[in-house]
Amino acid sequence: MTLSEDTQLTQTRELSQKEEIKNKLPDATDEQVERFLVQVERIEALKKYFEIFPEDQQRFLDILARANKALDYKKPYRIVVIGVTGAGKSTFTNSILGDDRVLMRSVGKPATGTVLEIFLDMPETEPQKAIVEYRGERDIREIIYDFVRNYKRYGLDTSWLNSRLDLGFVNQLSTMEPQQKITEAEVRNNFQRLRETLTDIVKQYINNNVSSLRREFLLDNSRDIEELNQLIDEHSNLNAENSPHRRIGLVKTVIYRLHPLQSKTDIQALQLAQNVCLVDLPGLDGSPLHNIIIREEIKKADAVIYIIKDPKRIGTDSDFDLLSNVRKHVGLEESAESYEGVFFVLNAIDSVTEDKIPENLSQDMRSLIEKFLPGYTKYPHLSNRGTNAHPYFSVSSLAALLAQKALRGQTQKDPDTYESLKLKLGVKDGSDRQVLEASQIPKLVEELTNFARDRRIEGQIRDGKLAINSIVEALCSEFETEKLQLTDNEGTIHIQEKKKVKQTLQEQQQSLEDVVYEFRSNQLASIERWKQELDKEAKHICDLVDNELKKNMPLLWKEAVHSKWLLGHPNRVNRAMAEYIVDRTQINLWKQIAIQVPRLAKYLVQLYSSSLESYKMAQKIATGCYDYQEVSVLESKIQKWLLSMQHTMVEVAGRIALTKMTDPACAFLTPDGKLEKRQLVDTLPKPPRQPNSNIPDTDFNTFIAEVRKEYQPYVSDDCIIGLLNLYRYEIMLIEDRLLNLIEEIFYELGKSENSVLKSKIIESLNKDPAWKRLKLLEAKLAALASIRQ
Repeated sequence: MTLSEDTQLTQTRELSQKEEIKNKLPDATDEQVERFLVQVERIEALKKYFEIFPEDQQRFLDILARANKALDYKKPYRIVVIGVTGAGKSTFTNSILGDDRVLMRSVGKPATGTVLEIFLDMPETEPQKAIVEYRGERDIREIIYDFVRNYKRYGLDTSWLNSRLDLGFVNQLSTMEPQQKITEAEVRNNFQRLRETLTDIVKQYINNNVSSLRREFLLDNSRDIEELNQLIDEHSNLNAENSPHRRIGLVKTVIYRLHPLQSKTDIQALQLAQNVCLVDLPGLDGSPLHNIIIREEIKKADAVIYIIKDPKRIGTDSDFDLLSNVRKHVGLEESAESYEGVFFVLNAIDSVTEDKIPENLSQDMRSLIEKFLPGYTKYPHLSNRGTNAHPYFSVSSLAALLAQKALRGQTQKDPDTYESLKLKLGVKDGSDRQVLEASQIPKLVEELTNFARDRRIEGQIRDGKLAINSIVEALCSEFETEKLQLTDNEGTIHIQEKKKVKQTLQEQQQSLEDVVYEFRSNQLASIERWKQELDKEAKHICDLVDNELKKNMPLLWKEAVHSKWLLGHPNRVNRAMAEYIVDRTQINLWKQIAIQVPRLAKYLVQLYSSSLESYKMAQKIATGCYDYQEVSVLESKIQKWLLSMQHTMVEVAGRIALTKMTDPACAFLTPDGKLEKRQLVDTLPKPPRQPNSNIPDTDFNTFIAEVRKEYQPYVSDDCIIGLLNLYRYEIMLIEDRLLNLIEEIFYELGKSENSVLKSKIIESLNKDPAWKRLKLLEAKLAALASIRQ
């Protein structure tokens, strides 16, 4: 693919994604779509970064989830209504919808045990309806798996966990006990209650064919509404504990598709875009299943309306649990502005009248808010967003709901309650409109509408950007600091690379020089072994010399007899004859020594050559210099030096023994030709009776043996010692040549601009953990650079 084709493909993809964002966020301006797209591309790039470098992701899971949630334009934007049971959540939800859409029960009892998602997106031409989503086997198993994971540390037998959901499964689940006893009473109680709840859900799954259960209910049909309320009311006859048709645990979500709200007065009705939904949750009442539902839904929440009923309960454990999750999953600690999606609602204006306002109520509410969402009350837009310029809204949901019904002309079922609320709100003789306004619900609806319509998308862009920036800046700061440490505060890898290459070449050169020194050290350590090998070879050389001397003795004898024969003394060798034989034997011996002793030099050079080959000297140098010189070239040079070494040692070897043997003090004859070694004469054979008689060479064995006694020490001792001394010198010469060669190679390497060679050198740096880490940091920073803003 060409560069232009790749650019065109990228532009087409961006255009397609931009159109998709515009389609999913119809209330966004073109400029917002552009900025939204930038952050979407950044989060996608960050995800790819974590795919390449997963080791960096774990500590950012929460904030990454926050960024993903803020920039996920494909899912509905969820405004979740939360609060403890009895806070009036369902009444509140109905009040901002202007009608009884959500099931309500008496104070202190949960109305529903499921999630209600409310969309104002149904066209006026189509009937309003509720769509029920049921838990399937997979959903149920996931809840059970979560339960098992939470109590895994106590040891649970899970061998049956993947078995079929039947009565056997129910029995296993209902009797499941931890192997390790749970000593904490509260933990034990929670374990048992959650086990019972899950067992109940599995029973419901077995008793009901989920695929055949009704899923759609018309909200303008009283029978459908009654049936739906029976389904989602935890305390209905349908959901009685012993009812075989109980199915409340199977209801996962109820989705309300309502017409956009129309106001009967000039008071603004709640307006939500098509991709925004209001989510009503079960109250936090200690029910294990409710707690699971609430925790999961808050993770998915984009904005939260937190309902408080009784000011005396502010700051309870339930509040703490709820708001801790809100802080973790909805806001960003880096920016209090990101908390504008959190609305605090004190649903008690009808019970907290002017003459009954608890002392320090406002300050207690502010402290509560600031405790869980630091900075919330100090941010200008949030500090006075609510009733009477407070950071929270004081409302009467019930008064608002009854007033709206009255405005539509509906008869009050309990006029006394309505009149009592009017009195508490200070509008005893006021109109229904005045009651509605006094309830403060319109102000909250206006704020919610403005937020959902105008500031929501800005908040998504802002929160997504802040979350991404937080992750990227944290990583970049960490990596840049570490990089400075690894580069001696220079920070530039290119300068460090040059230094590192130079240092590496120096270290590599030193390493190869150490290889040469090590080899020399090994050779010197082997001298004693070589001496033993040479001693064996010396004995063999002496055997060859003896054989040559022995072969020449009969002829030498004849020459001596013809020239020195004395007839008067046929039974003994005369002096002149002996001197002649000894003299000629000595000369012949010197010749043989000069011929044979160089074999010791060749043998020693061969030992050295074999050691070089076994040590793989040429290969080590070639590898160590990044193949700058081929092995064959290096082997050729080393072979040339070995030939020179052999030539020198062979030249010298033949002379080493002679320097001792030709010393007059060691000769067989005196300088004037007189016999010095009488024992040699005594070992000569007796002369034959006839001068022309032949004497076999075996007759000279004793004489040759005596001669060997004279010369072998020179060969075995002086010659070997001399050769080994010369050997030490010669290997020093070769060592110098190797060191000079290595120096020349690395001098050339330092100057070379060969890219392949440079890449090999740089690649070798990766063996250094610090350099490897530096390169990794460089790669990470380069990847983050395109995401950084």
